Amino acid sequence: MSLDELRIRGDKALFAKDFDEAIQYYRRGQELSPHDEYFTHQLCIATYRQPYNSVAEAMQHYQAAEDILQRLHPETSTHPETLGLMGSINKRKFEVSPKPEYLTTAIQFYSRGFSLNHNYYNGINLAYMHIQQAVVSSSARKANASWYSAEKIWDKILSVTTDLLELEDQKRTNSKHWILQARAQAYLGLGQLEAFEETSKQALAATSNEFSTDMYKQYNQRLKDMLEVLRERFPEG
Repeated sequence: MSLDELRIRGDKALFAKDFDEAIQYYRRGQELSPHDEYFTHQLCIATYRQPYNSVAEAMQHYQAAEDILQRLHPETSTHPETLGLMGSINKRKFEVSPKPEYLTTAIQFYSRGFSLNHNYYNGINLAYMHIQQAVVSSSARKANASWYSAEKIWDKILSVTTDLLELEDQKRTNSKHWILQARAQAYLGLGQLEAFEETSKQALAATSNEFSTDMYKQYNQRLKDMLEVLRERFPEG
């Protein structure tokens, strides 16, 4: 089977949430082309998206995904997707086992990915994790600083995605729904709810990816809940 066939079949299995099959195709692609970052990235994604029945099982998946990603040397990498995936693994670790080191590590990797070229994926997740940090902080000063950092990032994402949408309309790289999702969540974070609703409708209309849609809605709700907590704690925030 050619590398192109392995990519297509792996992506199709991942889209269908057949994670075991996706892992088989991506692993075979990685074996045939060990320096192809695509197969390593996708193998990592398929591994950490696997369902779980316990915290221990979830952590096994996340650690396995992290081990896969180590071949790309994330500690020194400048690849936005590699950095974003390390951020996502630690973000998920924190969700099932809220240890401060997972939160800190997620922020570190997302921050590096965003600072390199204002990658909107890393940016939107970085802002989300800053809000998470604000919620768990026992210090009002630190909580407000994290909240302010998130707002600055959301502002930047709105600027970056304006340009990206113009390029997407010209090149049609099938990234439009991801760009719109990031833009919508930035509006949500900034409290611009009419713009959020309109952009969210556009984002949902631009994709049939059920996983993407479900995760988008889930994280928007979590963000709303966290912001409500912060606004109750800091009404002048």
